[in-house]
Amino acid sequence: ALAALSAGKTEEVTATLTGKKATGEVRIGLEWVDAASEPAAMAAASAAAAAAEARSDAALGDEMVAAEAEAAGAKLATSATLSILVMSASGLVAADSNGKSDPYVTLTVKGAKETHYKKSSIQKKTLNPTWNDAFEFSEIYDADTEVVILVKDDNAVGKLGNVRGKSTPLGQATFTLNLLELPESGA
Repeated sequence: ALAALSAGKTEEVTATLTGKKATGEVRIGLEWVDAASEPAAMAAASAAAAAAEARSDAALGDEMVAAEAEAAGAKLATSATLSILVMSASGLVAADSNGKSDPYVTLTVKGAKETHYKKSSIQKKTLNPTWNDAFEFSEIYDADTEVVILVKDDNAVGKLGNVRGKSTPLGQATFTLNLLELPESGA
């Protein structure tokens, strides 16, 4: 079961892989990163507000400038980033003739408006890989956002192994963010 996420605290999730001939499980870490609490975001919000206030001498009235500055700060204050740490997998199926696999993970985050993709590093000749690759997905607000974790075997071909063949799926796990507690600003 997925636990409620809170900003600044990583929750580990172990998911059983499903699919044709799939075995094993994958471990990931999930965390909400509140953009308003990050120093860079706070500086950007301050800069946006200051820039809006600096334009008050221009054609815009003071009320419009104040509203613009407040909106710039509010946008950053309500932005949240979903951080996913692809940690490890265990018990993967052997996809190569050497009895091992060269696994990597593709993450797909499907929101209401956009779909984002990320790919982990490739771990050679193992059925129990450790990646510890971190990825961030900005402005994930919708509880219906779907996260797909697909574990694949890399099929490098060629004398130097520098030509990529078609990857072999090893299994996948899927969940939606409605299983998690969204930040109040993102609900």
